[in-house]
Amino acid sequence: MIFLEIYKNFKNMVANTRFLTTLQDCYRKQLLYRSKQRGLLEVDIILGSWAHDNVPKLDKDALLKYEKILNQDTADIFDIIIGTKSIPQKLDKDLIESIQEYSDTIDFSTLKKKLPN
Repeated sequence: MIFLEIYKNFKNMVANTRFLTTLQDCYRKQLLYRSKQRGLLEVDIILGSWAHDNVPKLDKDALLKYEKILNQDTADIFDIIIGTKSIPQKLDKDLIESIQEYSDTIDFSTLKKKLPN
């Protein structure tokens, strides 16, 4: 009898873990989409490619911090990334710096060749 109760509790824990994982996967996909669809090509490329490479590896807290970045105006994000605007205290400095370092590795001249005339 005790074994059956333990088994039921374990089964419920596994089911809840799957549900939470599914929710987190949906949240990651939402952040990826928002990163790629900003409306300013340069920001779409920078955030979209950074997010593609990094969002799957971020933990829950880092995901929430990244969402705070995405909640900013697109022009402000661009200014922060290129360094013409300082990083607001409410945003995670380490994440911003990671995005800035990543953006330095992107060769925009090769991307321009891929765009239609």
